[in-house]
Amino acid sequence: MFLLFWYRLAARGWLAPIAALAIVIALGATSVIEAQSPGPVGVFNRIATFFVFENTAIENETVAEIVAASQDGNLLIYTDSTTKNVGFVDITDAANPVAAGTQAMGGEPTSVAVSAQYALVGVNTRESFVNPSGRLKVIDLNAPDRPVVADIDLGGQPDSVTVSPDNAYTAVVIENERDEELGDGSPPQLPAGFLVIVDLVGEPSAWTIRNVDLTAIADLFPEDPEPEFVSINSDNIAAVTLQENNHIVLVNLADGSIVRHWNAGTVDLTAIDVVENDLIRDYQDLNAYNLLIYKKIL
Repeated sequence: MFLLFWYRLAARGWLAPIAALAIVIALGATSVIEAQSPGPVGVFNRIATFFVFENTAIENETVAEIVAASQDGNLLIYTDSTTKNVGFVDITDAANPVAAGTQAMGGEPTSVAVSAQYALVGVNTRESFVNPSGRLKVIDLNAPDRPVVADIDLGGQPDSVTVSPDNAYTAVVIENERDEELGDGSPPQLPAGFLVIVDLVGEPSAWTIRNVDLTAIADLFPEDPEPEFVSINSDNIAAVTLQENNHIVLVNLADGSIVRHWNAGTVDLTAIDVVENDLIRDYQDLNAYNLLIYKKIL
């Protein structure tokens, strides 16, 4: 697995990580681009590639999934669930990324976000699907060897982690994902997921957590919410997606109250392949498939 580095020409200059295999450095646009459009438009140009095995060994299988950048933009932190590490890449010279080591997480890192000098990593440590567990590991990016300076019990299996724009809160979705090999893999499968709010007051060792119950909200499988992703706006309202429940929930991080929620809706699809049978048949649609299931033709 590898990370890609790109330059983006845009109307306004900024530096930001994109949580995927691509990292973008945006530079001020040329006067030609600015003259063509008043908004931040431009192009992407790859400037470097970083092979993740440079932080381990070439014979090791690696996976770079989620990536965040330090606040000065000179260090990338990525999750590698295969090796159960987070890795670091020095991009002080973005055209020449340099391996900067790894830190063992003691479980599967699922997401990473940055607040001030700290990287906050959600770590899945579950023993089984029915006994989920997880930690929020806090890494001091400014200290030698980047040690874990806090290890917070989350009470379940985490997925997405994000930090509020004002660095006052971290939100962690506790997915407690289902066992897709159990029966037909469909929910509900308890225990239910929930949202964890971390109050970032004082040193990491003093941070406290609050849980937000997400049950009895969604129309679909209300007893078994599976939150997947969370994002926070400048008003400290967290938008939480319940993927398997097809629902979206807004949570006020200041008091943990649910501000609003709604069903994500449905869409009619035609000319698609809906049957998992190793054949590509793109002349089906969802309604026809449901009808065939009902008539037990498949």
